[in-house]
Amino acid sequence: MPNTIANADLMPEETSSWEVGTELSFLDNRLSFDATYYNQATRNQILSVPVSPTTGFTSRVLNAGEVTNRGVELLVNTTPVRTRDFEWNSTVNFARNRNEVTELYGDLETVVLGSYWSLTVEARRGERYGSMYGNAWTRDSQGNMVVNSRGLPIRDLNRTNLGNYNPNWTGGWNNSLRFRNVDLSFLVDTKQGGQIYSVTNQFGLYAGVLEETVRGRCLANPPEGSGYPVCDATTGIIVPGVKVVNGDTVPNDIVVTGQSYFGNMYPTHEPNIVDASFVKLREVKLGYTLPATLASRMRVSGANISLVGRNLFLWANTPHIDPETAFDASNAQGLEFGQLPSARSIGLNFTVTP
Repeated sequence: MPNTIANADLMPEETSSWEVGTELSFLDNRLSFDATYYNQATRNQILSVPVSPTTGFTSRVLNAGEVTNRGVELLVNTTPVRTRDFEWNSTVNFARNRNEVTELYGDLETVVLGSYWSLTVEARRGERYGSMYGNAWTRDSQGNMVVNSRGLPIRDLNRTNLGNYNPNWTGGWNNSLRFRNVDLSFLVDTKQGGQIYSVTNQFGLYAGVLEETVRGRCLANPPEGSGYPVCDATTGIIVPGVKVVNGDTVPNDIVVTGQSYFGNMYPTHEPNIVDASFVKLREVKLGYTLPATLASRMRVSGANISLVGRNLFLWANTPHIDPETAFDASNAQGLEFGQLPSARSIGLNFTVTP
């Protein structure tokens, strides 16, 4: 028997939307501008809603809610230079979307879209779709991290919103240059904002295999000849935060080993929530178009040979992984574990027009 209760009375999802925009062109199409603002609402969202396991099932399929999306899309295309032998075209695009879960089934306040290592990706009423909920560090009223008597951060048992996998905005910049028969183009794109829950980071810190864990490799009483230094303020780690002394909070000065510090991170989600922003040199293409006379001798109307490179460079603050990751194809995005390194590819294209 399946764990989900089927629903013969499901209604189809409905999306209503409106948009307003403009397309403007100037200077013999050497400058064009395209702008759109949209607003849409999707009702009768079909979601799997958890139910009490005492029923013999764990979830039920329902028309569970409504999600609204509104945003802008902008595109500017220019031809700064156009001569007989040389032409340069440049295109910039920008997109920004804001969504909100405005309604859920009955008195539901949240629907869990998916979870991994007890972190949940949720659709919560009144919040953006795709919020991440998990455990953070305990902090005082001033926002300072609180450590225990051993000098290690204390895990807050209350789950809190740690981020959202949706970006704040996306954009790209595409350029193409032609000088006689030689053409060069390159595309840079970016995603700014949003978070990822990196299990690669979680396990790597816990196991001591990431470069960050070189810090604090000392022992309180190292065996003679072990090569480990004695832990002190210069060799160990002092967690920035406060400790509680006689009911008052004072700056923390307790030295801990790297093994204790990074091992203590393992069950807490907050230190493994990383920035998903990136900029990529997505593609560079260098091509040469054969002259018409040479192409006609080959009995074709045209021919082009080009060298193409994709995913050539990545600029990101995300540690150890490519933030452009997809853990699975469900709605529970923003999860990463054991990601393979992104591939850089270089290829040769030969195009013939009969």
